[in-house]
Amino acid sequence: MTYNMTQLQESRTIFQLVSYANDMTSGVLVMGLCIALFFILLMMNMAKTEFIKSMLISSWIVFVISAFFAYAKLVSLYFPLGFLIMGALSTLYIVATGN
Repeated sequence: MTYNMTQLQESRTIFQLVSYANDMTSGVLVMGLCIALFFILLMMNMAKTEFIKSMLISSWIVFVISAFFAYAKLVSLYFPLGFLIMGALSTLYIVATGN
């Protein structure tokens, strides 16, 4: 497989470089970073709170970050919606159980 290195050489900003790398990996780079960030935040928060609250915190934070990436057209619109649904279901569970 051949790559178009002209696009890489013309990269002047960090966004252009990340956009090029994301294009070369077929969109997996930014999605993988968001998923990795989600699990890192989940594990960090689980040390302080219970699982469902740490899932709530992690999903809302990563939703905001992935919404920014969706606005920049680095991920699909469905990707932040997944984190939004996880956050909404976590919120609903916490409200329903009264935690």
